[in-house]
Amino acid sequence: MSYFTDHFGETYKVIRNYIPPEEALRLGNEFRQSIADDEIIPVSEEGDRYDFYDNVSQVAILSEKVSELNTLLGRKVLPAYAYLRQYGSGGFLSKHIDRPSCEVSLSIHLCGDKEWAFCIEDKEGNPVELILQPGDAVIYDAPNATHWREVYTGEFYVQTFHHYVLLGGEYEHLFFDNLNTTFSLKTYIQQYEAALPPEVCDEIVQYALDREDRFYTAQTLAEDTYKLLYRPRVCEGFTVESTDPIDQILFKYISETCKKYATRFPHFKISNDSGYEILRYTPGGRYDFHTDQHATFNREATVIVNLNDDYTGGRLCHIHDDYNIRMGKGDIIIFPSNFMYPHRITPILSGTRYSVVTWTV
Repeated sequence: MSYFTDHFGETYKVIRNYIPPEEALRLGNEFRQSIADDEIIPVSEEGDRYDFYDNVSQVAILSEKVSELNTLLGRKVLPAYAYLRQYGSGGFLSKHIDRPSCEVSLSIHLCGDKEWAFCIEDKEGNPVELILQPGDAVIYDAPNATHWREVYTGEFYVQTFHHYVLLGGEYEHLFFDNLNTTFSLKTYIQQYEAALPPEVCDEIVQYALDREDRFYTAQTLAEDTYKLLYRPRVCEGFTVESTDPIDQILFKYISETCKKYATRFPHFKISNDSGYEILRYTPGGRYDFHTDQHATFNREATVIVNLNDDYTGGRLCHIHDDYNIRMGKGDIIIFPSNFMYPHRITPILSGTRYSVVTWTV
């Protein structure tokens, strides 16, 4: 038997009003709105559903509840991860047990248009159906007790899973999901396809080309300060002035996309940007691994707009090239500027790559 079953005498325990009902409804409805705003594509192997790993609001609750769980369990726990999910009509959850990172798990109901039973086998192997109201939680022995949900007949049901490991236990090294940063890092790199119409992209490129004399050789701060012999950045730049008509055009589309990013990641401050640079990479052009945060520049998030796609090479790479992205014409990519996000532009093999870069501050 597990510590959980030894302690509670059963594979589960229902906790009413684990979070205030009004808070549960607010969080659930915020998630539903973000799905609509960001046009998130559902996962569909178990009916349409929407999943989000380590939503920042849920991680905050995951961490805040540690003391309460310590008292409830009589042992200390460490946060592993949070998982936010919305089911749609026809959604279900197959019978399963969970991985060791879920040593102590809670399923918390946020909102829905119909009651839906959380099903679990008790310590004798008999099925039990539990009905949760908004804010209610069931804490359960996820790695050992089989649990599931039958087919949902309502339209939407939002719940969050909070997972912990026992301090001093066999799986304590899995706190914060064994610091699974690769998955988490990718979550914050968001690509918005065709955010700028193709004709707008063409207009911006042509405007810059008509003012060829304003292009300059782009450098890094280190190159400029220390006169490096090796050039980590090989491209040209065009500074967009506030008096240029394309400034307002770029502001319109970039600010709209930044709002989508801020809705999904509300802890990012992206209300203002630093102005726009049009970058031109010709064959051999590149930008080696670097980060955009610097003591001189307090940058919050990096925004890259791709203005054309008739070139080869020029991919945006993160996480030691484990995550490389071919941007389409009009795509916008946003990601944090901090030290966790070193990135590079691979060498251009043919054609010319035009892009816009700005940073939110």
